[in-house]
Amino acid sequence: MKKLIGTPLIILGIAVATLTATTAYTPLVEGLSLDPPLTLSSPAGAQVDDPTQPIVAAGTTLTVDTLQSLTDAKVARVRVKEFAFARWPERWWFVLACVSLLVGSLLMRHSAADALAAAGATATNRATADVLKEVVEALTRVRAIVDEDAPLGEACRTIETLQRGALGGFVEDRQSIADRHGLARLARVMDRFAAGDRLVNRSWSAAADGYRGETSDCLGRAIDAFEDARLRLEA
Repeated sequence: MKKLIGTPLIILGIAVATLTATTAYTPLVEGLSLDPPLTLSSPAGAQVDDPTQPIVAAGTTLTVDTLQSLTDAKVARVRVKEFAFARWPERWWFVLACVSLLVGSLLMRHSAADALAAAGATATNRATADVLKEVVEALTRVRAIVDEDAPLGEACRTIETLQRGALGGFVEDRQSIADRHGLARLARVMDRFAAGDRLVNRSWSAAADGYRGETSDCLGRAIDAFEDARLRLEA
């Protein structure tokens, strides 16, 4: 929304500022103040008997008489060398254009900042979900080891690595989940994560005690719990 509003404001501001800037040195003849003095940078008006000749030549300092002559000849504007904000008829349009540019630029900056924040949150969320995916994949490999009658000591070592690494890191990152998604989402995710974590601990104990069947069963249920937690996080 900020970008949709900011872009037209910037375009409008540039267009109006460009148009009004061209009149900064061409004040209106009618009501023109000669204090401070003004010098023409271009010829003004055309004489009736000889249209090729100006009423007032370039380089002339305007006086009351020359200004009256231009007024009588219905000359609307003159081009002068000196700039005076008070004598610029379109000055307030220029100011409004600058305000439009400023507001538009601020909106675009905020829009860019929001986009970066959203991208960062999405990337972090994806990274957190990827941790759960990696946990599921690792536990699936451990379960395959257990089901293949491999030594259970290898399963214990892999589980210990997960507990110290990915699982511990996910718990430490729970505040970022709350910050991004709120406490309600965090509670739903952590409910299933905690269930999976308990089952991983039970699978380690079963493997350490040599109970292959219980180890495989706990690992299977842990995989389901962590996958459910990942889906709740990505919902």
